[in-house]
Formats: sequence, structure tokens, C-alpha cells
Amino acid sequence: DQNPLFEQSFNFSLEIIELHKSLVARKAFVISKQLLRSATSIVATISEANYAFSRRAFITKKTPLERGKRDFILASAIY
Repeated sequence: DQNPLFEQSFNFSLEIIELHKSLVARKAFVISKQLLRSATSIVATISEANYAFSRRAFITKKTPLERGKRDFILASAIY
């Protein structure tokens, strides 16, 4: 049984992958790469945090997640 946050983030990442393809077709390489990295990073970090062995391990994984979320918001605001 998956975490709802993971499922939402995963589905969102699939949408970003499609957006990435569209941006690459329009030669918007830099922003497309940043969006792709940020969106997929969030899913990877949530997945790792779900399998953390302790609260401390979870918090250690949560910090990059927050950074990735902030990077994504900034990158999408630019475009």
C-alpha cells in the first residue's frame, strides 16, 4: 500500500516528464532539465523517506525534499 503523497508526487512527475518533452521540442533545454530534476527528485526522496529506519533518518531525507520543492516552484515560476 503506497503513501498518498508518494502517489500524488509520482503522478505529478509523470506530467512533468511530458512537459519536459514539450520544452525540449521548443529548445528550452535549461528549464526543462531543471523541472525534470526537481520533480523526479521529490519522488525519489519521498520513497527513501518512507523506508527510513528512524525519525532522524526521515528528517535527513526531508530536508532535500524541501529544497527540491523550492527549486521546482522557482523553476516553474520562471517559465
